[in-house]
Amino acid sequence: MSCPRLVAITDPGHMFDSPIVQGYLEVPQSMDLMAEVKAWFAAGGDSNGTFTNYLLARGAKPYKMETFVIPYM
Repeated sequence: MSCPRLVAITDPGHMFDSPIVQGYLEVPQSMDLMAEVKAWFAAGGDSNGTFTNYLLARGAKPYKMETFVIPYM
């Protein structure tokens, strides 16, 4: 059994903005993310939806990420 490949898709926005997480995905080990980005941009990029939605249509699965803050004692 192989480990899932979990990816946080961040959008840098404008040059001075802090990155925004579009979504957390479980993607196939064989998926070439750089090739997917190039294909997404070639197809119109954000004008056709977010990169996260593009990857979901290409076989990625949504992944629920939780944040746990350790309480100060």
